[in-house]
Amino acid sequence: MRTMTRIDLEKSLCLLKKQIEIRTLTTNNVSLANGLHFFRLTSGRELMSFFYHPSITVVAQGELLLRCGGREILLPPGSAFLCGLRLPLELGVPPCTREHPNLAFGYELDLLELSKLSLRIPRVLGTTVQGFPAAMGAGEIDEELLDSIVRLVACLGTPEEEFLKPVLEREVHLRLLLGSLGSQIRSIFASDSVTGRIALAARRIADHYQEPLSVEALARECAMSTSSFHLHFKNVTGVSPLQYQKRLRLREARRLILEEGFPVGAAAAEVGYANASQFMREFKRLYGETPGQARGDFREKFSGRGGLLDADMESDV
Repeated sequence: MRTMTRIDLEKSLCLLKKQIEIRTLTTNNVSLANGLHFFRLTSGRELMSFFYHPSITVVAQGELLLRCGGREILLPPGSAFLCGLRLPLELGVPPCTREHPNLAFGYELDLLELSKLSLRIPRVLGTTVQGFPAAMGAGEIDEELLDSIVRLVACLGTPEEEFLKPVLEREVHLRLLLGSLGSQIRSIFASDSVTGRIALAARRIADHYQEPLSVEALARECAMSTSSFHLHFKNVTGVSPLQYQKRLRLREARRLILEEGFPVGAAAAEVGYANASQFMREFKRLYGETPGQARGDFREKFSGRGGLLDADMESDV
């Protein structure tokens, strides 16, 4: 197998940029049913709070600003960031224009495929980002991984897609595990590791976020003391268990209010809030506006729904 070079990376990045440009000619953000997302960002945006799905995002042109736990990192072209769990993050877009947009590509990961593959390959050393959650990684993308992504995107809509796409998707997952971000994702599926046990607890909270949360019970399931569980949970996800649940609840309540037309009180009760006043305070603290203000601004300010970013992306229109 030939060794890829820096020139190969630049060529692959140029090809990915062209694919994003082609697929976003008529609309700024395109999300396909198979978990591929193409983003054309034509105006700067302040940091926005959202839950990010397990996925990898590649910056093809321009920059993105990522913040978690008070730490910020600027992602230039050719960089990628990986989320192995649903993580509460903040994303910002530095100044850009319609003539010189920021372009990015996102791919939602198949956790079952990653879990099966991770059992079959040896442990690899990976890179970490100091101060960021252990379930996340960021840095320059590996040439081999970018090449696999470009070939996956290029096969879409071709006569060969039916045969090539499953093979290339598997290759992307394998390249991710074997690359510089591999240790981040592999640790999530290692039940004998602290990260693996915390990952299971985080998924348990996400699956039952409407229900009362017993941190003590989760700590016992992870074979940890409550204080140790708190510490490790924050190291892996960037927030405490209660904050993790709270952000899941607020995100879903916001979706119900804006997209489903729920009354504010009904949305609060639906996601598990017994006190509407508490819900209003916490909603405004996270999103910077009341539910009523968010509803009034929704049509004007927000366009994207769901997808890779489990939040509403501001419209570029």
